[in-house]
Amino acid sequence: MSHVSKSSHLSKSEFANAHALLSRAGRPAALICEDDWLIGFSYAEALREGGVDALGPFATAEAALEAHAAEPARVAVIDLHLADGRSGIETARALHERGVDIIVCSGSQVLPTELADIRHVFLQKPVPPDVLSACVRAALRR
Repeated sequence: MSHVSKSSHLSKSEFANAHALLSRAGRPAALICEDDWLIGFSYAEALREGGVDALGPFATAEAALEAHAAEPARVAVIDLHLADGRSGIETARALHERGVDIIVCSGSQVLPTELADIRHVFLQKPVPPDVLSACVRAALRR
């Protein structure tokens, strides 16, 4: 299952609280841009279990970019379609321009051509936790 009903989405304040709980300053972190709270929190848990701090999950491009401005991450895990209707592609491009390594997680079987000119890893959902964690850790070692 790649999408949970709209009622499973967290409000902006709930995402902000989750961000505060999941991030720890001073260590490299991965920014999670995912509007499905179940998937987003499973990503955060997988990263923490793999020794990586998670910032988020953030359901909108705006929230993710604001969070990155406040606490820069070295890696971003991004869904292609976010809750604000803005494409995760825009978020990936903006973060890539800021030097962030990009990992796209999508239920789509087709890699978007709009991402062809930026370096990224594409993982098809469902993403096994150990695979996500290994990809993020590899990006952090660069």
